[in-house]
Amino acid sequence: MSKVIFSLMLFILSLNAQHLRVWMNVGYQPFSMPKDGKTAGYEIDLLNELAKKLNFTYEIVDTKLESLEHMADSNLADMVVSSINVSEELKSVVEFSTPYYKNTSTVFLKRKNDESIKDLNETIKGKIVGAFKNRYQVGLLHKIPDIIVKELTVKKGIGAIIELKTAQVDVLALDRTLANIYTKKGRTVSGYSKNVVGFLDDLGLNDDIEVFYEDKFDSEGYAIVFGNSMKTELKDGINKAILDMYEDGTIKKLIKKYRLE
Repeated sequence: MSKVIFSLMLFILSLNAQHLRVWMNVGYQPFSMPKDGKTAGYEIDLLNELAKKLNFTYEIVDTKLESLEHMADSNLADMVVSSINVSEELKSVVEFSTPYYKNTSTVFLKRKNDESIKDLNETIKGKIVGAFKNRYQVGLLHKIPDIIVKELTVKKGIGAIIELKTAQVDVLALDRTLANIYTKKGRTVSGYSKNVVGFLDDLGLNDDIEVFYEDKFDSEGYAIVFGNSMKTELKDGINKAILDMYEDGTIKKLIKKYRLE
């Protein structure tokens, strides 16, 4: 037996099948979604791969993710896996893993019948602009002058759309990936016969929502947020395992499975 294999076996055994509490805002499709009484999606597949490689078990704690800093400083969770974009603001308060998905832009949605909004310059001044709390878009919005930033703590993605639909916000800033779900009819995700898009279509929630601006950004992508209680060897193992998943094509397969190309 080679020293490398032996060292790897010792490393895995040293983890001793830890049980981890994972915070997740379930419903951020296609990264997490309820299916048959369980949670499914890109991030669940990712967690299952990591658990298999690193010999840990986990439980999902469905939460609004109101305070990542509080999570990191407490023992409430070992990590957050919930489509969190790496940002300089968050880097100052939490520790990120190697990114597991690359996102490319933020899109701004408005109601079609609101003809007063045309851009992010003069016509957006004084408007209420919503974004999910603790996500990249909040930092972006705070750089836009003369708008009212509303940090949303709604538990599901559909809640943000309803805020826009019912004029609780004038504009909604979302990752392009999530916006695609809510603005394209007939989209299916990896064989799901009726995903959230069909549900929104049934309610008529897609009818008067449109993208009016897209902002490209150079984000490192979505990454796991580690709690302070997480052992260093497990964090190192997760980072290496994610890199290996890029190398062996696992990440590419997940992207294809959930139609994120």
